[in-house]
Amino acid sequence: MKLALPKLVVFSYLSLLLFSSINIAEAQEYDTYLANNTTQQQCSMQALHEGVFYIIKDVLSSKECTIGNVNVSFIAKVGQDGKVQAGIKTPNNEIPMSNSTEIRRIQIHNQNDLYELSEKITNNVPTFAITKQPNNQFISDANKLSILTYNLWGTSIYGSKKVSERFNEMPKYFHNYDVLAFEEQFDVKPTQALHSALKSEYPYQTEKVKQSGRLLSAGIYILSRYPIIKQSSIVYHSCSGLQCFASKGGLYVEINKNGQKYHIFDTHTQSGDKDKEVNARKSQVKELAQFIKSQGIPDDEPIIIAGDFNIAMHKQQADYDEMLTTLNATHPDSSGYPLTYDTSVNKWADPVQAYFDYLMYGNDHLLPISASLKVIAPRSTTDSLWNYWDLSDHFAVEGVFEFATPAQN
Repeated sequence: MKLALPKLVVFSYLSLLLFSSINIAEAQEYDTYLANNTTQQQCSMQALHEGVFYIIKDVLSSKECTIGNVNVSFIAKVGQDGKVQAGIKTPNNEIPMSNSTEIRRIQIHNQNDLYELSEKITNNVPTFAITKQPNNQFISDANKLSILTYNLWGTSIYGSKKVSERFNEMPKYFHNYDVLAFEEQFDVKPTQALHSALKSEYPYQTEKVKQSGRLLSAGIYILSRYPIIKQSSIVYHSCSGLQCFASKGGLYVEINKNGQKYHIFDTHTQSGDKDKEVNARKSQVKELAQFIKSQGIPDDEPIIIAGDFNIAMHKQQADYDEMLTTLNATHPDSSGYPLTYDTSVNKWADPVQAYFDYLMYGNDHLLPISASLKVIAPRSTTDSLWNYWDLSDHFAVEGVFEFATPAQN
């Protein structure tokens, strides 16, 4: 699938930034662009993009639209001193008109969803941001596993930016899952701080995977709400270039969710498109497949495989198919944003658009009766991340896998 996602430019006028598709009527989510106009009266732009909302043409200008079923007015005016003032008004709350350069925020509820509305004036240009807040529902059923995989881009030595600031904002996005599978956590102190912040909800956490003689660890960790009763790891023999300094490998845990066992693997394989890099990555996938087989997992227990495989699902179809065949795995259909890495909407990302990050289940073990995935884009309007927004150069993938109960079997 080739996506045409136009890059919108923020001009020196009033602008609006939307962090999710908001009230786009019957248009297909994320794939349809709806221009802002007076007939639809909707806060609608292409998901995750930023661009001109409306232009201040007179002394007082406003844009009235809806977020879900809540009417919102975004207001701006030019004072006699030439300074722009801005504000937001809803039926139950408001940000008063002001020329303050501080970030100001309010929240609105739309049925089951919670949105943050924020505003900041920079160089006499107001920017409004609409951010859908995390709302993941806790699933207690033993036969259902909820899991999130996320490449956190925590590698300062390889150019990651604002690692501590981004990691500090992450915990609010990680509530109510059973398992978290993280990749690219190399910076020690930010990693320790994040794991500590998540300890009360995810008390069972794997240790660092590192091979003696290599500069860096594998950067992969699994955090669980439920007891980890077995764990193991592998460091791949194959690698290419500078990535050989890292202990690239795979991580395995067996967890027990209220009597139901789950076998979970996490990995982060070689990146790059040069022949040596592609060959190293394919060899690593083969090593992972052998590692999975070596665990001797009973056929009537489920296997979930998570991680950043650096294989572009749509652009490297043959490699993607080969990955599924080698692992004997199925990748369920994914909803939400159609990519997990997209330079057109993520300011941290390299000039690449791809689906790199996966949640799969093993075909030769207990199969799910249902499986659903969704790509989400954790973002923040905190001061240190304003105008950067994203919490990583990747987006996260959340999944729910349901298995037949013994009674159903």
